[in-house]
Amino acid sequence: MIYGHTLHSFQKCTLASAWIRNVRPYTPIDLERREEGFSIIEWSISLAAIAFIILVVYLIMTLRKLMATLSETKETLSDARQSVNTITNEAEELMQEANDISVDVKGKMEAVDPLIESVHDVGDMLHDVTSSMKRTALQKENRKTVHTQDTEDKQENKPVRIKLK
Repeated sequence: MIYGHTLHSFQKCTLASAWIRNVRPYTPIDLERREEGFSIIEWSISLAAIAFIILVVYLIMTLRKLMATLSETKETLSDARQSVNTITNEAEELMQEANDISVDVKGKMEAVDPLIESVHDVGDMLHDVTSSMKRTALQKENRKTVHTQDTEDKQENKPVRIKLK
């Protein structure tokens, strides 16, 4: 089995397919020429394959970064959800306390309301009394005069007037 005298399995397939298609088969010399240099199509296919591999590598790296980002986002959302639940519970407790205080203040206001009305009534009565006293004082236009008896000065007897307001 010296090189060139026997056909390799690839060459046998090529010869068989050429015979079926009724095309001139490759000779060992043609195959050696093909192995020596790549054609433009072979170079293009090789470059496309390399570019595809590079693209896949970058795509995998990008997807890994995206997965890490999504994982961090998931953790952040979980923390935010827990914080919101905690704040919601505290707000509900605060609202319940505010409602309790409101009910307590309302009850105390209702208890104090008669006292305030009484104080208001007393104020009205005092106002009425002072108003009637003022009217009475104004109706009496004749003012009272008080004479003093001074034995030494009979000549200057001046009356003292007292004015009621």
